[in-house]
Amino acid sequence: MPARVRLLLAACFLSSGGTAVVYEVLWSRHLALFFGSTTEAVGVVLAVFMLGLGAGGHLLGPRVDGSASPVRLYGLLEIAIGLWAFATPLLLRGAAGAWVAAASRLEPGPAVATLLRALLAAVVLLPPAMAMGGTLPAVVRGVAGNDRAAGDVALFYGLNVVGAVGGALLAGFVLPEVLGEQDAMLLAGLVNVLVGA
Repeated sequence: MPARVRLLLAACFLSSGGTAVVYEVLWSRHLALFFGSTTEAVGVVLAVFMLGLGAGGHLLGPRVDGSASPVRLYGLLEIAIGLWAFATPLLLRGAAGAWVAAASRLEPGPAVATLLRALLAAVVLLPPAMAMGGTLPAVVRGVAGNDRAAGDVALFYGLNVVGAVGGALLAGFVLPEVLGEQDAMLLAGLVNVLVGA
């Protein structure tokens, strides 16, 4: 792979690491209203996010290995994440509406209520988290080929983590205050679409 393409791919993966954490923070803020508790919201987001990353890597990894163009697959995953981000505010409102309808009919106790809200949140958040889980195998396969050199894996994973730190700072202190939560989500989605393109 030419050095310029590799550098571009590294910048893209750095950016997508940032958007992933922006989503986590914004999802937690939105779900705090849904759950009535920040602790429950953060717990659900972390659980769904980690489950999605693991499941995405596990399920999409073999597809990456069989792909003729893993970098193209990486781009498609990034575009899918961005498009899902555009729909996320509407989907989360739909989940909240479904919860209100279910709660009024079932009148669940606290444990069942928490479980139902967590399941509704997972339906919305699991697909983009799974797509995110497929991006590391795709980008590493694209850069390292069949060799999968440990240095390439470490470098790109490290870049993704650095991007995540930047995303945490932006989502925690800048974006929601400057843009508002919904526009911050849309901006992160736009970044993913641009990265994918």
